Amino acid sequence: MTNEQRLEQLREQAWDKGIVVGRGVDVAGGPIARRPGYYGEPEAYGLPPKPQVPTIYLKSAWTSAIATAIGALIIILCAFAFL
Repeated sequence: MTNEQRLEQLREQAWDKGIVVGRGVDVAGGPIARRPGYYGEPEAYGLPPKPQVPTIYLKSAWTSAIATAIGALIIILCAFAFL
C-alpha cells in the first residue's frame, strides 16, 4: 500500500467516524476537483458555497484586451492619417 492510498484510507475512516465534519468544497472547474484545502462548510469561512476558479475568465479577458488594443491602434492610425 502506497502512502497516498494509506492517507486516503485514513481520510475516509475519519469522515465515516465523524472526526472530520465536512468534506470541503469542490472548486468548479478546478485542477484538484476531489479534495479541497480546507474542511467544513464554506459559509462558515465567509466563502461562497460554489467557488469558481478565476482562470476560467482568462480567454474572454485576453480577447477583450486584444480587441481594445486593435481598436486603439485603428483610432491612432486614423488620427495620424487625417492630420
